[in-house]
Amino acid sequence: MKSPICLFKELYFTHDDFKRRLENFDRVNKTDEWQFLQDIILSMKGDILAELLSKRFTNLPEKDKDIQQKTYYNLMESLNFLANPMNWIKKKSRIQTFNQNLGKRLKKK
Repeated sequence: MKSPICLFKELYFTHDDFKRRLENFDRVNKTDEWQFLQDIILSMKGDILAELLSKRFTNLPEKDKDIQQKTYYNLMESLNFLANPMNWIKKKSRIQTFNQNLGKRLKKK
């Protein structure tokens, strides 16, 4: 399943208005006033990680664990994006470029 926020990475590279607005948001994101949201997001991510390491989660049936892990993964991706969209886009772009280059190298062999 492709993460719904992957669309934002594509928009960043294809739509100048979206790119400009995201870069403006990135500047706001670095202000002291925005730190409150950063703290809330960090707290939410900590709660998710604590749940994944809990005894209750460990004892779930494999199918339930798989569903919850996928859900938590997408939620963490969304929180990472909201916490710092520019870093998220850069990271995903680097990973995509690495995977494409790796695929090209493997095809040559």
